[in-house]
Amino acid sequence: MTEHHETRDVSGDAPNVTTRTLQKGIPQATVARLATYLRVLALLTDDGVAIVSSEELAVAAGVNSAKLRKDLSFLGPNGVRGVGYDVARLRARIEDVLGLSGGHRVVLVGAGNLGRALVGYRGFRRRGFAVVGIFDNDPDVIGREVEGLRVRDAAGLTDDIALLRPTIAVIAVPDDAAQRVCDELVAAGVQSILSFALCPLTAPSGVELRRVDLAVEMQMLSFERVRNADPDESAPAASGDGVTTGNVAENAAATANDSTAGGVGSSSAVPSAHSLNGSGRIARRMPAHSTPGSAGLSHCAAQAAQTTSHTATEPTSKGSVVTP
Repeated sequence: MTEHHETRDVSGDAPNVTTRTLQKGIPQATVARLATYLRVLALLTDDGVAIVSSEELAVAAGVNSAKLRKDLSFLGPNGVRGVGYDVARLRARIEDVLGLSGGHRVVLVGAGNLGRALVGYRGFRRRGFAVVGIFDNDPDVIGREVEGLRVRDAAGLTDDIALLRPTIAVIAVPDDAAQRVCDELVAAGVQSILSFALCPLTAPSGVELRRVDLAVEMQMLSFERVRNADPDESAPAASGDGVTTGNVAENAAATANDSTAGGVGSSSAVPSAHSLNGSGRIARRMPAHSTPGSAGLSHCAAQAAQTTSHTATEPTSKGSVVTP
């Protein structure tokens, strides 16, 4: 398909000047939606879909087509009017803008239930995040293998960071140790940190620090439930019977169990769902050996009303790193 497409740096070392310019002008809300579009495009690629219209992609992502086109306009020309978007090319473009072209090396501090589950989550590697190291300071944990990775002694964090060269670090330790671990990671040169600690952390200017809080997601769900509930709807049972599970709830259930790596990895990032529209235009573009309809697109459309979440699971048992 003939398509205008911005030049991109394929070396994997760094975005080119054009990409850097685009990144500075993209609103944060658009960045979040681009991540959602990328997930849908990955599913379409798996289903053998080559071309997708803005309407189809918008439905699968849970936004209106006008907003989708506006979001994609920040990336430069990507589609052809009356034809649609080249799935592979648009996916590569979004990966480039999100800084995923070269992939990321991730280290995780805290080998408790949450840490082990995160290391075992297959979706990270699929999306360009390779866990290369896991740390703890519990003598009973150090040296054990988690998904093929030997748990390293947290006492050697600084030296090992220099060896592993991670671009992102994940903190999954108790709250009283989280700030100290964060400081050590920053001192070792890590500039992107994701924290699962309940307490807020501080980091110097130039370090991107994001905090995950499952309780906030539950509060949002509570608000939406109350807002959308029928006036005569009875209060929910305390036991939680009959609760509809979404991605956050599935992940919470996974990490609530004292499991190893399979906790998160065992649940597919995108389960199957009923067909969106039977044999639609996407289905007709499918290869002959594929089943009618795009399973990935169908599932995304089925969950289009759900709010996109950037929050992962809150640990029930974090790593054993403690303050000396």
